Amino acid sequence: MLLAFSLQLPTASPPAPETGKPVPAQAAKAEARAPWEAAWSRSLGTSDDLLLAVSRDHVFTASAGTSLVAREADTGDVAWTHDARGWRALGATSTMVVGVAGNHAYGLEASTGQTRWVTETTGPDQHLVLAGDRLLMVSENDAIIRDVVTGSPLGRIGIDGPTAARAVSPEATVLAFADGRLASFDVAAGLRLWQTTLRRPPAAIAAADDSIYLAMPDGTLQAVNARNGSVRWSFPLRVPIVGEPFASERFVHVVLLDNSLRTFDRRSGAMLRTDGLGHRPAAGPWVTGSSAVIGLTTGEFLVLDPETGRVETRLAVPDGERLRMVPVEQISMLVAQGNYVELVMPGLSLLLRETLAALVARLDPARFVRIHRSRAVRIDLIDQVESYGAGQYWLRLKNGACLASGRAYRQAVRDALGLQA
Repeated sequence: MLLAFSLQLPTASPPAPETGKPVPAQAAKAEARAPWEAAWSRSLGTSDDLLLAVSRDHVFTASAGTSLVAREADTGDVAWTHDARGWRALGATSTMVVGVAGNHAYGLEASTGQTRWVTETTGPDQHLVLAGDRLLMVSENDAIIRDVVTGSPLGRIGIDGPTAARAVSPEATVLAFADGRLASFDVAAGLRLWQTTLRRPPAAIAAADDSIYLAMPDGTLQAVNARNGSVRWSFPLRVPIVGEPFASERFVHVVLLDNSLRTFDRRSGAMLRTDGLGHRPAAGPWVTGSSAVIGLTTGEFLVLDPETGRVETRLAVPDGERLRMVPVEQISMLVAQGNYVELVMPGLSLLLRETLAALVARLDPARFVRIHRSRAVRIDLIDQVESYGAGQYWLRLKNGACLASGRAYRQAVRDALGLQA
């Protein structure tokens, strides 16, 4: 069973260490603190090990005994299938999905399944790493960089041992070998840039800008200078890391087997936040566009924004016998209607069975502000503010509506709009 879920993570962050230096993480188990609900579920019809990849609009599944199936991310409906069998590796970008089946690698359009290219693999044990418009294919014999859209080879290097982890960035390709060597290559030029030896090979690596992030088997997260391999910082988590670290503009994140997501400052290595996932992570995270996807042992997966810890860019709202996916940027106002919330949009209103307090807590505070016990509004629609009474305001929206704020929400209004007390 495959279930698609959305997750909101809390905004409160523990204070960073005063010195700005990494300190050991607390061993206390992270609690699940976030409400989440299923958007759709589908039976997969296979008992084989599942391959899963995610693009901007689709979820892809395949296994050794099944076809490659693309499903609409909003509804779970099948968009297309590819009938090859024996799938051994799978990856996706926002526009392409790449998979290895048998002795061939396939490059397919994510939206239609149309075959863009096919090439033979160079060994039975193939690993795929996709980053932007680059595809890294690693076997026990070589590493090849290809253009992900055309499949054209951009460079190749021979390698002299099995690899434990791999990463690719616009500047270099980084390979962690099973014997503990960590090396950076300019594959297009066929050159090794540097090499260093670790006490043990990392379980996973990720490259981002001028840093390489290593997930070590003992639960340590380590940042390495991408130019020379020197260690920038190290943080002992003492809990196994699941999958690869993933980086956003300011942060690096890791998923841990204690059911938590940890967020670090990319430069200093200070741990900034711990968020509960609700269940044990099993796969991922996969990064697609501005989102990260985490698979859970329950068969569900969670989608979040790495910059904020939130994923509520769309709400699943019942509309008759179907679920309508409503982008939050289309919502003007939220109005409490008992145990329901009315989602007010231009020319349309929908009811969602949830309290206003619970829904506002799931939304980005930089986007919506609660101004009254029965009402919240989208901040960018507020055009004029006029003070009246003790801590109350008249808010005029761009559509002409004029709303009064409640006294209990004066601080929330001030904070959202940058008003002085």
